[in-house]
Amino acid sequence: MLGTRTRVPTYLHQFTQKLMPAPAQPERLPNGRRLTNRVKAIMIHCTRYWIDGQNRLAKDCNVSKSTINRLIRGETDPSYVLAVTVSAALEKSLGVPLSMREVFSTDGTYPTGCVCDLSPSCTGCFPPFAYNTDDTMKSEFKDLKPGDWCRSPQMPIPEIPLSDN
Repeated sequence: MLGTRTRVPTYLHQFTQKLMPAPAQPERLPNGRRLTNRVKAIMIHCTRYWIDGQNRLAKDCNVSKSTINRLIRGETDPSYVLAVTVSAALEKSLGVPLSMREVFSTDGTYPTGCVCDLSPSCTGCFPPFAYNTDDTMKSEFKDLKPGDWCRSPQMPIPEIPLSDN
């Protein structure tokens, strides 16, 4: 009869659960997220985003400022479309090819360890928030070398066996 629901017998449900287990969920980071990102560090290296950066990036990506804000603070994982859009906007502003893998990571490693190395004009720097209002360096940055503040673990390079031929 149309419109009536039939209940699946319990034994049938248990049988299908044994045959088709639930798909494994990817491991989450300690704070419940799956991805890390270095959007803010890359934005600091883009002159376009020096003033009102989050708002400009949001406009470039056609999303709300709060979406970019939550992404930068690490409160949310981006959708694939948002990750591609943010990566493309940063690439355009930086002026060099930028892989999405350089911006987002599932394991905390990136192909290029230091964000300064992604920028053609940076040879190592400190972020604006490393300085006090009187232009003295904050104590937590005094022992760092320029560029160390935005250094992430680099992806291991796999060894390729060479043949003797």
